[in-house]
Amino acid sequence: MTRDIFISYSRWNLDKVKAIKEDIEKATGVDCWMDLNAIESGSSQFTQDIVDGINGCRVFLFMLSKESQVSEFALRELNLAVKKAKTDKQKHVVIVNLDGCEMTDEFYLMYGLSDLIMWKDKPQRDKLIRDLMRWLDVQIKSENSVPKSPNISQRIKRFWISSPAYIKWTSIFILLITICASLWYAFRQPTPEEIEGYYQLAEDYFYGQNGKPENEEEAVKWYLKAAKYGYADAQNELGDCFYFGFGVPENVFEAVKWYKKSAEQGNSNAQYILGSCYYGGKGVEKDVEKAAQWWRKAADAGNAEAQNNLGISYENGEGVEQNLTEAVNLYQKSAEQGNKSAQNHLGLCYYHGLSVIQDYKGAVKWFYRAAEQDYAPAQNNLGICYENGEGVEQNYHEAVRLYRKAADQDYAAAQCNLGSCYKYGDGVPLDYYEAAMWFRKAADQGYANGQYYLAWCYENGKGLPKDEAKAVALYKKAADQGLVKAQFYLGDIYYKGVIVEQDYAKAVELWEMAAEKGDENSQYYLAWCYIHGSGVSKNEVEALKWFKKAADQGNERSKEMVEKLEEKNQ
Repeated sequence: MTRDIFISYSRWNLDKVKAIKEDIEKATGVDCWMDLNAIESGSSQFTQDIVDGINGCRVFLFMLSKESQVSEFALRELNLAVKKAKTDKQKHVVIVNLDGCEMTDEFYLMYGLSDLIMWKDKPQRDKLIRDLMRWLDVQIKSENSVPKSPNISQRIKRFWISSPAYIKWTSIFILLITICASLWYAFRQPTPEEIEGYYQLAEDYFYGQNGKPENEEEAVKWYLKAAKYGYADAQNELGDCFYFGFGVPENVFEAVKWYKKSAEQGNSNAQYILGSCYYGGKGVEKDVEKAAQWWRKAADAGNAEAQNNLGISYENGEGVEQNLTEAVNLYQKSAEQGNKSAQNHLGLCYYHGLSVIQDYKGAVKWFYRAAEQDYAPAQNNLGICYENGEGVEQNYHEAVRLYRKAADQDYAAAQCNLGSCYKYGDGVPLDYYEAAMWFRKAADQGYANGQYYLAWCYENGKGLPKDEAKAVALYKKAADQGLVKAQFYLGDIYYKGVIVEQDYAKAVELWEMAAEKGDENSQYYLAWCYIHGSGVSKNEVEALKWFKKAADQGNERSKEMVEKLEEKNQ
């Protein structure tokens, strides 16, 4: 079965993939094949169709999305295609990122960025079309069209017989000189200019510039030649080739070897990446202290990514002693170089007053700079500022616009916030169905707030058919992740026995978890359980302790109970 272009996708992306299929067919004039009926079915006939299609295709396009990364059948297709391509140089595998989704750690480790193109990026899209036309337009010359090589041995023999003696000795002398020169050239140390030339040649082949065709294998050859002579930039680039599988099979251990050689020579980018390898345990044993050490070297050299990562380490106390002042200092340096993650972190420092005076306007300034770079976390945070009128004039419509931009990038927090806007009718018409849809998107990513609000939809039949069992299951998922309001509310459900069997002990367990995190309502109800012996032994001392904690937060009912218990004990 011959299908020149085979498209693998998840059924959730069918409409997007159909449009891409039409674009490719229109641009190349080549028919693409994709199964429109049995995707994900797993039937024996379907499986055979897929195997035949992969075996017969010239180009295998894997449509990368959040769904396809976790689709067992889609990944089986990709694995088979990659395996076939390794033994068939005429077969090509390309991963097409549909909408800029982030790769899961597992997918990243298996496939990296090898032959990855972003469909939304026009230059990359155009390059894919050119590659497809080149790959599918192979012309094989007939044997008769290739001229036969001359019989060199016969020509040399005739030359030697017919030449006078002085010509023969001259020829031998020239040959010896040539051999000596070749040996000298082969074993001599090249000049710095020549080594730099190797590196530049590698760059030309890698990017297809300065008259050189794009050829990753040829680029690796020249990177390696320059790297062996200690050229730090070439060592760093060679590390990238091994890490991502550019022109060589992926090998993180080999990548780390070359990153380390480059980093030890002071290449700040290699130092940053080596630190990231230690932080993630990729190619080396995980070591957050070594990660911080290499990030420090790169940060001191002005590397913005390293400054941002080291700032996070100082903020969280990972690999270094926690130091919020140093974290802010590093975020500031990185942010001023345009690093969007650092700009967002710096905005959060101003928003929460971490080692700086709380300044909502300052927070908005940095959120805005990162949001302009289409950074989803910053778009979400700026949306919160507009929704609450913090640092800017309150504007629900602008908040919704920002939430939607981040939500469209699958940022779970923004999806949940956008759902809340539809739930309450803030900046958009009240729409429980739309709210439930966005809550589900966030919940499906394991986002606790999304699980909590989707549970509310199921419990109350808002935007979804009422289903109390699903509601309780989602409340439990959110509570298990430590979401305080889910722990409190689930405790209330167990205490009252409204949609579950009444269980005072379970209520106490949940309220205690939330109370330990400072939730005043949970502290009040936990104290109440100790007073009445509900789910726990009566204990007025423990009750008074929790009433006082809630009272200190301004809980009026707890203040009254503290007064009564203290009067009683006098």
